[in-house]
Amino acid sequence: MPTCWILTGAIVAPLLTGLWTLLIRRDALVWRVAVAALGPLGSLGLLGLYAVGDAGPIDPDPVSIAWVPATQLNLQLSANPLGLFFALLVSAFGLLITLYARAYFGRDPNSLYRFYPSLHLFMTSMIGVALADSFILMLMFWELTSISSFFLIGWDYHEPGAVKKAMQAFIVTAAGGLCLMAGLILVGLQSGQWTFSGLIGAAEAIQQPSLPLTAGVVLIFAGAAAKSAQWPLHFWLPGAMVAPTPVSAYLHAATMVKAGIYLVGRLWPWLSAITLWPVLVLPIGAITMVYGAYLALRKSDLKQIFAYSTVSQLGLLMCMYALGPHWEVAQILNHALYKGALFILAGGIGHVASRQLPELAGLFYRGRTERTMSVLLLMAAYAMAAGPLTVSFSAKELFFDQIWHHARHSAWFYPLIGAAVATGMFNVAIFLRMAMTLLGRTAARQEGPGHAHHGHESGFWPVFLWLPAALLVAVQCAGGLVPGLFVWLFGWLEPAPQQGPFPMTWQVHAGVPLVMTLCAMGLGVALAVGPLLRRTAGDWHDRLYPAFYELCTRGGGRVFGLFQTGHARFYLALVFLATVGLVAFASIRAGAFGQNLDAEQLRPASSLRSYLVAALVCL
Repeated sequence: MPTCWILTGAIVAPLLTGLWTLLIRRDALVWRVAVAALGPLGSLGLLGLYAVGDAGPIDPDPVSIAWVPATQLNLQLSANPLGLFFALLVSAFGLLITLYARAYFGRDPNSLYRFYPSLHLFMTSMIGVALADSFILMLMFWELTSISSFFLIGWDYHEPGAVKKAMQAFIVTAAGGLCLMAGLILVGLQSGQWTFSGLIGAAEAIQQPSLPLTAGVVLIFAGAAAKSAQWPLHFWLPGAMVAPTPVSAYLHAATMVKAGIYLVGRLWPWLSAITLWPVLVLPIGAITMVYGAYLALRKSDLKQIFAYSTVSQLGLLMCMYALGPHWEVAQILNHALYKGALFILAGGIGHVASRQLPELAGLFYRGRTERTMSVLLLMAAYAMAAGPLTVSFSAKELFFDQIWHHARHSAWFYPLIGAAVATGMFNVAIFLRMAMTLLGRTAARQEGPGHAHHGHESGFWPVFLWLPAALLVAVQCAGGLVPGLFVWLFGWLEPAPQQGPFPMTWQVHAGVPLVMTLCAMGLGVALAVGPLLRRTAGDWHDRLYPAFYELCTRGGGRVFGLFQTGHARFYLALVFLATVGLVAFASIRAGAFGQNLDAEQLRPASSLRSYLVAALVCL
């Protein structure tokens, strides 16, 4: 099968099956789930076929469909290793969330009828972002992720709060998309390259980037930062937790929030040649990393805890690309494994008990299902805290080693050591407080918000409230226990050859990175058992969007009233003055007033078109 058709099929398969589900009778739940699962399964199969085919993921040749080539609008696809990894990640998680959603919504035909088409539209959009090579095609899929996520975040459209949070997420990410579009256009005009592969191939030619090219880099980072919830634009992600848990587990743990990270990784070979890059990215990534972990400790709702810890990890990943990526696929996949499991379990525990951590005291002792979910939640939280014998521990050690490598050459990186230790401290404290609550003997059985949304169901499907999380936790733990397993499964997707094998816990060498780890663990234990930072706290950044909205509505109304007076004389005068001013400006710039025109130039044009235009002007 031609590569073009394989990659195109992998992109559109979820969308087609999502539309197919709309044709199925609403009460035919088994058929609906089966058809919905065919979408991510088809994408996985086609991507696997591509990976084992002749093209392969190593140095792939882009495939292109000519469409308005004069304006750089060719449809070009390329599955480089990082893009292939993201497409596989989106498809695999999409399959798990498709099954999890059936258990989460239960026997609610209307919810499943609405959910699968929106979910699969988003899935197609994200796979398109991962596989698009041309700037314009990637931008189209990028904006489709914002539109489809708006539908999913605003799921409870009858709730004004949910609609506001969906609009907030849409405005922030769409504004970032506009910045990204402007940045890519600037880069395309300055470099002459309109594809990622072409731009990276010309990276060595960039020595002293021009001012427009530098502005393009800043705008590209602004778009990536908005999508990946970097400070101070991070507030949209915790606000998006009004969405159903399947949405949070898919969009905000494994896929959408990593689109900005993917874009930075895709452009890294080119961005590394820009002197401004680490200076621009590192401070914002470090602030995001520490502030997100701090606020995660100060929350009591499980989804809010995991949302802010996601913000923190996204800051860490951005710092990784500022320092120079090392085992980047392992770092990104590590976060998706434990954070996807945490969100899935937050929804499952919300079904059987509550999402409020104080109300989950003694959950481990309440029943078999509660015990299973408690154990899985603590295992995933242990990975979030980068405990030994997990993939997360090795990934964290690699990140600490990156920091120390740069700090040895420049004292400017020493504050980043403190930021990394503080982030680890907060994550350890979160895990220990969750463990003390779930394993405590004092049981509080109140039902928290969200528990009464869906009725309980017996039989086969309720197992999927925790089974997808168990699979993710199993990969996380097995990768940290079995030597070579993680590299054998996912190492072939690393974009660049790595120096040395992926380290296991017992292979970590003594040194400053290990001291940083021990400090983070010790301080985390002290913080968990001590009285500090036990009260919940809000995020003052939540005021930014309401203030912006009020500025647009009130300020926009005043500006509108200033120019829309309702008087035709004012409009005509304004248009006339603007026209005269623009013509005069263009004439001066062109030097028309300094030229002597001869009679030949003053002779009127003889074409019929000129006379028609003149007549139209007179009319």
